[in-house]
Amino acid sequence: MRRLRSENGVVLISVILMGVVVSLLVVGLLDAVADELRMLQFTKDFLRARYAADSGVSVMLALMAEGREEEITSVARSIHVGGGTATFRRVAAKTNTLEYQATGRVGNGLVTMQLVVDREAPHRVRVWAVQP
Repeated sequence: MRRLRSENGVVLISVILMGVVVSLLVVGLLDAVADELRMLQFTKDFLRARYAADSGVSVMLALMAEGREEEITSVARSIHVGGGTATFRRVAAKTNTLEYQATGRVGNGLVTMQLVVDREAPHRVRVWAVQP
């Protein structure tokens, strides 16, 4: 009978230790899941900002195609797209080239795209993303 009493204490300590180990595993797993969710949100914001900046480039190209190029000035204009904002403006006007910039911002995502139009024949349009 005395032996059973002493073993009861060992079982209790073992159960408590196992509970602590399982709790630590659960906390670690929850932390890993939270990190993944933060990364997913960042990726989602970045992609949506990329699409917003692309929309700004599309608006500029449409204005150019309609002959309304003078509406794109050095003062930034904003449009609301996909829960975010796209701003576009003329950066520089040189003799043979025009440089424009479109920036998309959604949540924590920010993407800037550069648009360069060569006026020399044949006309060339170059677009690329610029890392913030």
